[in-house]
Amino acid sequence: MKRQWTRDELADHWTLAPKELELLANKTGATRLGFAVLLKAFRVEGRFPRQKHDVPGVVIVHVANQVNVAADLYPSYEWSGRTIEYHRAQIREFLGFHEATVLDGNELAVTWLADQVLPQEHREEHVREALFERCRALRIEPPSVGRVDRLIRSAFHSFEERWCASVLEQLGGATQRALDELLVTSSADDC
Repeated sequence: MKRQWTRDELADHWTLAPKELELLANKTGATRLGFAVLLKAFRVEGRFPRQKHDVPGVVIVHVANQVNVAADLYPSYEWSGRTIEYHRAQIREFLGFHEATVLDGNELAVTWLADQVLPQEHREEHVREALFERCRALRIEPPSVGRVDRLIRSAFHSFEERWCASVLEQLGGATQRALDELLVTSSADDC
C-alpha cells in the first residue's frame, strides 16, 4: 500500500460515504475504526491489507476523525480471529465481492494470465498487478499471497509449454529430427 498520501488523496480515497458510515452503526471503539480502515483499504486496493501495519498512520488518523474514534485505538483492533473474518465477510458482501475459489484461480492463471498477459508481459511484478486488477474487475477478493505466487508460477509454466509446442509445430519434420540428433550424446564405447 502507498505510504505517502496528500490531503486531497486522503479526501478522495479515504473519506467514508454515507452508506459506508451506516455499516458502522453498531460498532464502537477499536472495532469501529478497524472495520472502517478495512473497508476503505479494500475499496482503494481491491484487497485487504495483509498486516495491521500495512496501513499508514496518516490514513488511520484521517479515518479515525471521520468515525469519532481516537486513532491510538487502532492497534487494539484484533487482526485475527472471528471478528475480523466477520468484518471481511460484511465488506465483501457490501461491495459485491466474493472470495476466490479454486475455479477462479485456475481461470485466472491457466486461462487469463497465460493467454492475455504473458504474451505481452513477463516481469513478475507486472503480472502480479495485472492479476490483482483482474480480480478487482471480476469482483473477486484475491487469494492469499502464497496462492497468488503459485498461480503466477502455474501461468508461466502453462504459457511456456504452449509457446514451445507452437514453435515445435512450425518446424518441419527434417528440422525436428536434426534437433533431436543434437540432443543425443555419444557413449564412451562409441569413441
